[in-house]
Amino acid sequence: MVYFGFTCLCLLIAGGAVQRAVAAVRWRCRRRCHHAMVALSVALVLLGLGNALVGAVADDDLKVRVENVTEWWGASIFVLGFVSLAAMWRRCRLQLSLHDGGP
Repeated sequence: MVYFGFTCLCLLIAGGAVQRAVAAVRWRCRRRCHHAMVALSVALVLLGLGNALVGAVADDDLKVRVENVTEWWGASIFVLGFVSLAAMWRRCRLQLSLHDGGP
């Protein structure tokens, strides 16, 4: 639950940052990638809400089945979100370098 919750938050934060960068014209990316991030974020939130609603009103058997399905779909959305983000980074030739800050 912690993994899914925080990964969802991170994906939403990354999607918001992409949206702000595109709006400020600091980052040019394909519209498809930008729309994919937004669509995946919305789908993830809707999936979580659906899971919560079914959990509140359904019996235990249905609740377990719906939980399994939503976890797999959620994990698939995470992977697609990471692929979309990586595609945008690659297209923009974004590079990250790590160093210790020393001389």
